[in-house]
Amino acid sequence: MEELDEETMKLLLEYSRIIEELYKKGVTNSSNIVGGFGEYWACKHFNLTPAEKQNNKGYDAIDSEGKTYQIRARKTFKRKPKNFSGKLIANYLIYIEFNENWEPVILLKIPNADVKTNVCGRIVISKELKKKFNVM
Repeated sequence: MEELDEETMKLLLEYSRIIEELYKKGVTNSSNIVGGFGEYWACKHFNLTPAEKQNNKGYDAIDSEGKTYQIRARKTFKRKPKNFSGKLIANYLIYIEFNENWEPVILLKIPNADVKTNVCGRIVISKELKKKFNVM
């Protein structure tokens, strides 16, 4: 593999520095900035308590009544976001799409029973779900 050019290396180092700063501020707990920020934002917005473990199976947060939430976040650029994998075990799925300025443009709170998967087992966020469970 050839060496990285200086500009690319500077960008990667800045990315690492940003991840570390966001981690220190409690905004994300992993190198997945979009997912970490989505969990942080949803917990603040819905007054949820983050799961104790970063890789907790089945849910990312819990409410005051003990209901569990799996949080999925996407950041839209110029391309359409894709479906995502995973079986929903939690009581609810919170789905957030952030625009280029990190503002939520889609916010859904979907009960477990209404989450659908395609033939590949990927969770599909359909237009119908966007209309029915929009909480913005």
